[in-house]
Amino acid sequence: MFQAIKIIETALKKHRSYDDYEDKAGGRKLTNCEILDIVRTFLKEENMNEVQIQISNDLVARAAMTRIRGQPTIQIQSGNIREKWISGMLRHEIGNAKCFLYNRPATVIRLSSSSPSFIIPFVCSH
Repeated sequence: MFQAIKIIETALKKHRSYDDYEDKAGGRKLTNCEILDIVRTFLKEENMNEVQIQISNDLVARAAMTRIRGQPTIQIQSGNIREKWISGMLRHEIGNAKCFLYNRPATVIRLSSSSPSFIIPFVCSH
């Protein structure tokens, strides 16, 4: 905990606020049209043209890979996506989805009294 507090204090001294840090490190905020163009290009390069794109104002996370009515969909938060961070965000969301789909036969669903958990062996290459 001490180290986390020290990191935050150091970052605040350097950047004054989290918003200032985001502006410097993440670059400018992208418009919805720019987000759509970048995501379409990324999905095309990954040969994942069947994935739908949904830009949402009420998404808690910046992005989430889901299924809506059985259709694979990447949901992206509107108004808070940064130009220097979007490619990493897409690699994370799409990469996790690919790993899950690739490993689906080996996935074990464990049911407990509190909630189901998914055990996914970490194998992510073809």
